[in-house]
Amino acid sequence: MRALADVIESAARAAGCEEGPLLREAVRKATSSQRPPVDAVLDSGLVAEPEFLRALAAETGLPWTEEEQVQPNASSRSEFPARLALGLRLLPELNTANDDALRLLTYDPFDAAGIQAVTHHTRRPVRLAMTTRRRVLEGLKFAYGVGAETFEELLEGREGEEGAA
Repeated sequence: MRALADVIESAARAAGCEEGPLLREAVRKATSSQRPPVDAVLDSGLVAEPEFLRALAAETGLPWTEEEQVQPNASSRSEFPARLALGLRLLPELNTANDDALRLLTYDPFDAAGIQAVTHHTRRPVRLAMTTRRRVLEGLKFAYGVGAETFEELLEGREGEEGAA
């Protein structure tokens, strides 16, 4: 099994990043401060978001969904509460496969705790796909009908809860 940092670095190289030492340092700082390394890489400006995340999807074997193909599922609000969706940054998408699975879009395939929490909460199989962070966040705001201020408040609430744990 490949180390998380190796997978991220491989995806970054595939996306055109030539700053390996800076990238490794961003990942190292993120993991040592318990911050998601995918967010750290995106925030670093060392990679272009769509190219990096598309390459990361290929590295992890997850299907990729182009931004314009994302179909948020607003009707899933009853079984997938806003606090959970917004806090974990997982976007429920319309399931066109006609099965019982909950299709979720993510930009961070390494959020195992979040994915496990969703599976536990819904008690349904979860099928993941990836898209851009921008589209996940926009889709969450649309699907859950929250404004930017409410969205930030919910995210701050999650961070406060994590700090208390």
